[in-house]
Amino acid sequence: MFASGLNKTLDARQTSPHTTAVDPTNTQEQRAVTRKDYVLIAAALAEARNYSISRSAHPESYFHGCDAVAYEIANSLGKDNPRFDRARFLKAAGVAP
Repeated sequence: MFASGLNKTLDARQTSPHTTAVDPTNTQEQRAVTRKDYVLIAAALAEARNYSISRSAHPESYFHGCDAVAYEIANSLGKDNPRFDRARFLKAAGVAP
């Protein structure tokens, strides 16, 4: 569901006169995701998860949402990189694998 909405957004951007078209087939514009990127993403997920402890009336619900996002990101990163360590990423994100 989210991916289809994202695709619609990207399609709209490509046809808008106010934005630059994104060509996903142009590999010169793309760069490989590095370990530094994985660490940054995991840290942001862990911070979002920990934020709910002090801010949410129902932190367990927020945890489930953060966990679901972390699992989906881990799945996507794993598809992109066969050497991706899913368990290590989830642990760094504060989620038990």
